Amino acid sequence: MDQPKYPLDTWESVGETISTKYFLDDKDILIVIPDQGSIDDEVTALENVNFIIDFSEKIGSSVGTVIYLTNLRSQDTKARKIYSKMDSNHNYATGLVVTNLLSRAIGSFFIGLSKPPLPSKLFSNYEDAIEWIKTQRPKN
Repeated sequence: MDQPKYPLDTWESVGETISTKYFLDDKDILIVIPDQGSIDDEVTALENVNFIIDFSEKIGSSVGTVIYLTNLRSQDTKARKIYSKMDSNHNYATGLVVTNLLSRAIGSFFIGLSKPPLPSKLFSNYEDAIEWIKTQRPKN
């Protein structure tokens, strides 16, 4: 699988779950990097959603998420269902970075089958995903 290309020198590490590391880009954009070869299931999805909710509540605003799907080996139906219930009080939009066929399939299944209630879009790199997320920020 492709290794992520990301600017760790400009992103602040804000935590991790059993299978995912989280970084902050800008004031409210969480960069989500699953561990290489991870499998996303009900347990990991619940932990990841809870991390995002807790982080959002900690900073006092909804966050945009940019997720590096390329590292995932698989994502099951229960995980997709859990993510599709994320609400705009905690997550205002999700950019999915996909750089290989498997991650593109996982992202397409998520968007096509789960029909997430929040704006969600596939990207081939972080830069474009982050720029798009900025356009989705709620107007205060």
